[in-house]
Amino acid sequence: MSLEVVYQAHPANVARAVRLLEEKGLHPVVLDHPSAIVVYASMGTYRVRIAVPQEEAEAARGVLADMELAALPRVEALGRQFTRQLALSVLGAAATAAGLWLACGRWDEVPWWPPVAVGAGCLILLGNAGRNRPRRGPGAM
Repeated sequence: MSLEVVYQAHPANVARAVRLLEEKGLHPVVLDHPSAIVVYASMGTYRVRIAVPQEEAEAARGVLADMELAALPRVEALGRQFTRQLALSVLGAAATAAGLWLACGRWDEVPWWPPVAVGAGCLILLGNAGRNRPRRGPGAM
């Protein structure tokens, strides 16, 4: 039996793909089993390969393509959410800088305005990220 690699993903995402392939009656094999040290040392770029018998390769690719298409709306929503958060943070930093300029009249008299403006932008970004993070608890997915 010869195997053909049909999917490569981050180790955290492999279990879902394997489960989906098994539900469709295919026989996936995870080729790589990295230790936690390898995954952390690669800074999230390590990919685990999933293979199936050659006879099942086309069917497996179709199932995985459907899985990726189903995930596309969630990925696009996350991208829009990140863009909104980043724009709000940049606008907050600009508003902080403008407020300091209006309050003090000149940039020369405010040598500490860049760190304050950047800090305000970072705090806004962190606040939005905390407010928009998924909640754990009863009814959470």
